[in-house]
Amino acid sequence: MALGVGCQALLTTSQTQCSSDADCVARGGAGFVCRESVCRLAAPAVDGSASTDSGADAKGEPWACLANPPGTPAEDRSVSLVYRNRYLVYSADDCLHNRPVAGMEMKLCSQRDVNCASPAEVKVTDCDGYVNFVNVYRGFQGYILGVPPKPTGGSAAWPAATEQCFKDLAAKEKANGTSGKRCAIQASDAGGVVVPLPDDLLPTIQMIVPPPAVGDDPAAVFVEAEVPHLLSAQTLKDLLFVIGRSYEPTAGHFIGQVTDCNGDAAPGAAISVVGGTGPKGTLYYTDSQGLPNPNQGETALRGEAGYVNLDPGPTGIATISVTATRRATNERIGVYAAQIRSGYVTILGMPPLKN
Repeated sequence: MALGVGCQALLTTSQTQCSSDADCVARGGAGFVCRESVCRLAAPAVDGSASTDSGADAKGEPWACLANPPGTPAEDRSVSLVYRNRYLVYSADDCLHNRPVAGMEMKLCSQRDVNCASPAEVKVTDCDGYVNFVNVYRGFQGYILGVPPKPTGGSAAWPAATEQCFKDLAAKEKANGTSGKRCAIQASDAGGVVVPLPDDLLPTIQMIVPPPAVGDDPAAVFVEAEVPHLLSAQTLKDLLFVIGRSYEPTAGHFIGQVTDCNGDAAPGAAISVVGGTGPKGTLYYTDSQGLPNPNQGETALRGEAGYVNLDPGPTGIATISVTATRRATNERIGVYAAQIRSGYVTILGMPPLKN
């Protein structure tokens, strides 16, 4: 169950950002170093002061940085960044798995704007599921509100721009010789496409954690395992069935991934949630096969955990606090604020943080 979580210097940075510290200084300014081809803060700098490289980000002991966790970059509105991501589908039906979500409305929202009444930016994903936000600054604290496209009208036609993306993808697969494969996007005799996307994809909230420190390459290519995957209502029902729970349409749902000091998926982490748990809420971890298990007690190799059927309260919007702990030593990995909404799935990355 590759429910990837995209965030800065975590899972959406498969592209090479740097080859030297100088590259990172040029991109992000003083205080950034090159580690594993990714620009990172040299050391915790929550007050914006100068710092030196602690070496905690270098590959090695996965939890070495817990003695001095990375800090949140100081907010600096004068430094504009590009925040790039890609969105694909997760589905129990492998013919829909990993298809790009084209034509999804994406709103960039400040953490202070709980209702996203005044989004900082509104974009639409392209045919390959990509979106670039440019109204992001260093230390931006917020989230992305995504509403996937759905068929409209009596003939169940998709929005015109999304339909054109489907046709373009079908033509691309035909041109590269993959149109005969079972899971290719097939063109219909009438000129449309056959089952391009689930028509019940759930809207999503993606928390931007940690706040960005450097910008993404606006043309970066993200592989399937490193980007957020959207769930359909039917797939969520199927996953809930595995753990003996029923689907609550008005509930919120949280999916997260814990990562260690090296940015790798972290096994052995325990999760606790405060707020919105409600009588029908259930905490689970995924096993080595990616299946949810409410009795596991800690993350497995995928580092995944989640909470289903959260109660967003009478307004339909609530904030929960998620704490990740290294279970073997009881060391705190970090505490993360996440928004939940009625009918939405919230995606949260949980890297080590000083907070």
